Amino acid sequence: MSNDINTEQKHQLDDEIDLIELAAIIWKRKLYIIGFVFVVSVITVIYTLSLDNIYESKAVLKPTAQTSTQNSLGGLSSLAGFAGININSGGSVYADISVILNNKDFLVDFIKKNDLVSRLLKEPEIAETPEFKINEKFNLFKLIYNDLKLTEDKNTQYITFSYSNPNSALAKEVLTLLLKDISDILRAKQLENLDKRIENYKLEIDRAADLTLKAKLSEMVASLIQSKVLANADEYYGFSIISEPLVADPMDKVGPHRSRICIVAFVSSFMLAVFGVLVINFITNNIRNQDEVRGDQ
Repeated sequence: MSNDINTEQKHQLDDEIDLIELAAIIWKRKLYIIGFVFVVSVITVIYTLSLDNIYESKAVLKPTAQTSTQNSLGGLSSLAGFAGININSGGSVYADISVILNNKDFLVDFIKKNDLVSRLLKEPEIAETPEFKINEKFNLFKLIYNDLKLTEDKNTQYITFSYSNPNSALAKEVLTLLLKDISDILRAKQLENLDKRIENYKLEIDRAADLTLKAKLSEMVASLIQSKVLANADEYYGFSIISEPLVADPMDKVGPHRSRICIVAFVSSFMLAVFGVLVINFITNNIRNQDEVRGDQ
């Protein structure tokens, strides 16, 4: 029993000695550590100061399209359900917008159509290099996609859509153009869907023998035509804009987080410097020990 206690105490003493030795090594090389941390910190500060401020333009959207068709049909929706016809388009405006924004072809066409390549690139000549052109679609997609942000409030169903760019005026312009193009796509999809339904219902009217059913189906066709008119009535389809995109105030930047970058660089450089000192000391001691062994031989 006493031997076990003595062994445990010895291990504790060895651990304390090891920690003291490590502390002594770090203290001995403190000037190297301080110097390394200082150099890294200065470089980091210079780097962060060279970064452009990032400004965000934001719009708040209220979904409006999910139930427009159902509301226009009124009580006829029960008849459609009984007949096995799905009147609702399904999904949500948030999901639809998210799918559109993740579509490479849409964003690439959007950039080209609005001549944004040279305005989004810091160095426009990069777009003419072979490296850029080989993966043009991917490069253009990433050029705008990483700066887009889409969130939904689960309680209110309101959607916040934003775009960030060093040029605050360009951020507002891009977001405004995106809202218009997304609305046009949603409208076109809905009109296409309505046209298909109208065509199908007309076929059913021609086939139906019951006059009452014919009359009901005719009312449904009339309601769908009314939905087409309503779909073209508003400036935006699928949503209304509660808060319009604005040019951000010069003081209202969202990035870069310079203080956070500097703190991370300081901590990381300190840890790296301490680790480096200990590794160098370990290697140096091994070399010294090997030289002593050879000397003794």
